Amino acid sequence: MIYEDIKLILATLGRDLDWGVRASVAENIDTPQETLLTLSTDTDYRVRRYVALNSSASAGILDGLVDDNEKDVRIHIAQNLNTSTATLASLALDKDLEIRSRVAANFNTSAETLKTLSRVKRAEVAMPTLTNPNTPKDIKIKILIRLSSHEEKYVLDFVSKNHDTPDDVLQILANNAQPSRIPILENSMASARLQLSLINHETQFCIDRIIQNNDIAKYSQQLLEDPLHNTVWQFEGKAPYNRFRKTEPTLRLRCNRVVFSQFFLKIINQTCDGNAIRFIKKLNTA
Repeated sequence: MIYEDIKLILATLGRDLDWGVRASVAENIDTPQETLLTLSTDTDYRVRRYVALNSSASAGILDGLVDDNEKDVRIHIAQNLNTSTATLASLALDKDLEIRSRVAANFNTSAETLKTLSRVKRAEVAMPTLTNPNTPKDIKIKILIRLSSHEEKYVLDFVSKNHDTPDDVLQILANNAQPSRIPILENSMASARLQLSLINHETQFCIDRIIQNNDIAKYSQQLLEDPLHNTVWQFEGKAPYNRFRKTEPTLRLRCNRVVFSQFFLKIINQTCDGNAIRFIKKLNTA
C-alpha cells in the first residue's frame, strides 16, 4: 500500500511545472513506467536526459528516445543497460564519437555491431570495443594490432596490458620509441620469455613486478626450457652495479648481483631443478 502511494505521488510530481521536480521524478527508479513514458516526451531535454539515465526505464521507452535531437539524451541511452540491441545498432551509426564509444562499452551491444564499430580508427571507440566481452577475439586482435602503432602513450600502454595482445606485438611495444615495459610486466598473459627479457630495464622494479604476478610455475618453466641457467656469465665489478653479460650479445643485464640472484631464487623456490640451483650457486660465486 505504501509503495502504491509513492507511485501515485511520483506520478503527480511528474506533472509539476518546475522542470527540476520533473527531472527528479524522471531519475527515480520507483517512478511508474507510464510516468516515465510521459516524461520521455517532455519539452525540456534535461528531463528526457534523466529518463534515459534511469536504470528502470524499459527498453521500449529508451527506444523512443533514439532520435532525440539532444546529444546528452542519446549518450545516456547508449550507456543504459536496458537499451535494446537494435537501438544500440542504430546509435552505433551516430555521428558523435562519444555516443559510439558508449555503444561500444555497452554489454547489450551485439557482436555484429561491435564489428562495425571496430572499423572506427579513433582510440575513443576502439578501446571500449576491446573491453566488451561480446567482441569476437579475431576482431580484438585486429584492433590491437592497429592500435599498437598509435602515437599516444596511454593507448600503447592499454594495448600492452590487454590479455589478447599477441606476444609479437608486445615485443614491438617493448622496444619502440615509447616503450610500454611496465604494462607488459603487469600483463599476466604475456609470455614468461618476454617478461624475463625486460629485466634489462629498470632491474629492481621489473623484478618486483614479475614476482608480484605470483605465477611461479610460469617463470620457473620458462627458466627450465630456456638455456639461460646453463649459460656461462662474465662478471665485472663496477660499483655501484655489477654487470652480468651473457656470452651471446642478445641479453645484457645491469643489476646488483645479490638482487639478481635473489630474483632467480624466488622464481625457482618451489621447484627442485638442479641445473637452476647450480646456476644460482655459480652466479653467487662468480
